[in-house]
Amino acid sequence: MGAESDTGSCLLIIGNGFDLHHGLATGYSDYHDWLVDHDEQVATDFETFCFAAECSDLEGSLDYIRNSAKGVDSRWCSLEESLGIEWDDLCYETLDHAYPDVTEDNPGWDDFWIELHMRLEYLKKLTRDHFREWVESIDVSKIKPALDLPDTASFVTFNYTPTLECVYGVRSANILHIHGCVLDKNELLQFGSPDNNPFELEKMLEDKYGMDDFYGATIQQGVTVACDRCADTWKNIKGNYDALNHFLDTLAKCQYSNYHGQFVRQSRYAVPPRRSGSTLPRCRMGLLRARSQREQTV
Repeated sequence: MGAESDTGSCLLIIGNGFDLHHGLATGYSDYHDWLVDHDEQVATDFETFCFAAECSDLEGSLDYIRNSAKGVDSRWCSLEESLGIEWDDLCYETLDHAYPDVTEDNPGWDDFWIELHMRLEYLKKLTRDHFREWVESIDVSKIKPALDLPDTASFVTFNYTPTLECVYGVRSANILHIHGCVLDKNELLQFGSPDNNPFELEKMLEDKYGMDDFYGATIQQGVTVACDRCADTWKNIKGNYDALNHFLDTLAKCQYSNYHGQFVRQSRYAVPPRRSGSTLPRCRMGLLRARSQREQTV
């Protein structure tokens, strides 16, 4: 960070390159390999799910070439982007062949929500249950410090791992894990797409199907299933902004105001607008990007 960073207070923003720089296996393909060993069916369900968002700019990238050479589906090059699901198309196509047929002895009142549940069951395992198990399996206990971090620094980290706490001894009060941290067993680890907003999805589906004769008897249960799985794959950007603003407020007593950073490239975050009557914390802010030749970051 340079000699100037050794004095005074500063805010450092780190991403997955920080963990990769320390030799931790925290890339998308590392999760893929772990998942294949522990629940291969979930990986297969994700790779064959036809309503995942297309990532059009991947071909030709280093990650794409590496994964192709290993026989790994290209969706793992940009995993969270691929979790942006085409919910409207999914629900329409499913309902099209699962709509109740009242001429039959069994009209199939439950077919819609049951089929949606079967199609989407893997998502919670992929983005919640197994994802936490994988992150918890990443051992930071044998990692040695590889960087000279300022003693007075505070951190905003996109990582779920406790590298800062366990390797560098940074107090938790000086760290904002903006997407959650495995140290807190009760904290949600946000892993997914900002496009998967369950509240917007519920409104869209209610507007589209709410007047249908069978909405209450059939469709509404399917809407609930879709929204539950949507919530499992959602990164709540607005809620994270609130947490970020609160954390920045705690830095108000920092001594310097040399603002010279930005958030991690390709992230949807930017320095948030401050509330009326509030000023930016008087601190130096730096972007710590430990570049890695390995792959796309988690």
